Amino acid sequence: MSNRTFSILAVLFVTISSFSMMSCNATGGIDTPETATEKLSEVKALLDEAKCEDAIQKLNDINQPDAEIARLRGWANLCRAGATIGRVGKSLYSFDTTLNNLTVVGRLANEMVPTNDTKLSYIDEAINAFGQMGTSTDRSLVIAIAQMVKAAGYIAKYSTNGQRVFKTDIAIESCQQVSCSAATDITCPARMSNTDANVVGNALIAANNEIGSNSTLGNLGTLASQLGGIASASTGAINRCYIISQMLPAE
Repeated sequence: MSNRTFSILAVLFVTISSFSMMSCNATGGIDTPETATEKLSEVKALLDEAKCEDAIQKLNDINQPDAEIARLRGWANLCRAGATIGRVGKSLYSFDTTLNNLTVVGRLANEMVPTNDTKLSYIDEAINAFGQMGTSTDRSLVIAIAQMVKAAGYIAKYSTNGQRVFKTDIAIESCQQVSCSAATDITCPARMSNTDANVVGNALIAANNEIGSNSTLGNLGTLASQLGGIASASTGAINRCYIISQMLPAE
């Protein structure tokens, strides 16, 4: 594992070294805290290897309400949606306030291609799982990440070649207005529906509401704030225009 991947994991996962719980095993006996900890360590290893379904199965074997389990279940569902820890790390976490590269959203979308409604439903499951962590800054952080993943997933949905998303997958070239305010944005034929464009916008607003420019979160908080600010001032076709002009990388 590279140092960069390790640092990503350090941010995304809270250590379980002090984790302690007791749960019933399949034979009706009692697992020791060490056994429970070992299971969670196995889940983390599976997620690091992008073995999403295996991680879900291991979590189902534990079957005990706990903030750490909720966190890992959320990441396992993001993994099932195509947003593995590594992909989130090298896209959203690469946002640079100097470069203002909002294209990190499109970069993640391209990593999630191909996608479908089933994979998108896993993102909602992840958001629900993270919501069971209890009130904390960490809970808000992972929910915000999941909301940004949701935005990327709905963009990925429109890939026509099953490899990446092009601006013309979202709207035909003549509809790609620079200003994102012209009347032609509203009436111009487009491939991404207004409904899905609004799903993207609402997800970014939700991410901003969770962590908005939280200085303790560094660049990720700034990213959520900027994306949420754009989306809160837009609807439908205008959201679609911003996806094309600011969120998708150059072709």
